[in-house]
Amino acid sequence: MLDRHRLSDTGASLERDHADATTLGAPRLSAELELLKPKLVVALGATAVSSLLGSKVRVMRDRGSILHPPGQLDVLVTIHPSALLRIREPDEKDRSRLAFIQDLKKIRRFLWH
Repeated sequence: MLDRHRLSDTGASLERDHADATTLGAPRLSAELELLKPKLVVALGATAVSSLLGSKVRVMRDRGSILHPPGQLDVLVTIHPSALLRIREPDEKDRSRLAFIQDLKKIRRFLWH
């Protein structure tokens, strides 16, 4: 829903301002969540996390946690998949990929309970 990266006409990645992405996407995100009423929202990366939960939640610290903010939808915090592509060391890449898969498996466990 919210993504801080966009592509130029040539396909090159252009970094968007984090605050702009959050501010511009917030009304649309709120409307979509109100319409869909999901049981769980998966926040992929810092932009999604800060948009949904504010600045006190940190992706790397809270990764893999399902948070239950009062009066809001439950949110699973994890990294953005593109972060896996930027890891150069093979061992770290494998550990991070497996941790990401474990994060995603929590979705099924949450929804089936």
